[in-house]
Amino acid sequence: MQILKLEYDPQQKECFQKLLPDGEIKSWLDSYFSGQPQQQVPAIKIKGTAFQQKVWEVMLKIPYGETLSYGDVSNILDSAPRAVGQACKRNPVPILIPCHRIVAKQSIGGYEGATSGHRLDRKQWLLNHETPQ
Repeated sequence: MQILKLEYDPQQKECFQKLLPDGEIKSWLDSYFSGQPQQQVPAIKIKGTAFQQKVWEVMLKIPYGETLSYGDVSNILDSAPRAVGQACKRNPVPILIPCHRIVAKQSIGGYEGATSGHRLDRKQWLLNHETPQ
């Protein structure tokens, strides 16, 4: 698989400020999709509430191929699972901040604000990609 383009919602354009040399994100994504991810995600600065930032920090600590439930994250942060889900939904850079690694107890949960359709298919693909059979 080859990444041809990264595109973000124009309304969130200011959320994503690249703090790295050109090509570092592409290199990281190439490694990720080749099945040999680099341990450290490129340093990026995104805007969000204090709570969203905390949830995103927890996401960055979930190892490749592993998951936590919304409840697990809410216990870590002493918050509610739905609040964690909302912070996941507001993640402006999925994959780099791996919100796909947060799942529901009985299912994979939602992804990018969706609970069905192609976005959920994408989450399932990412989870399968990280844990090949």
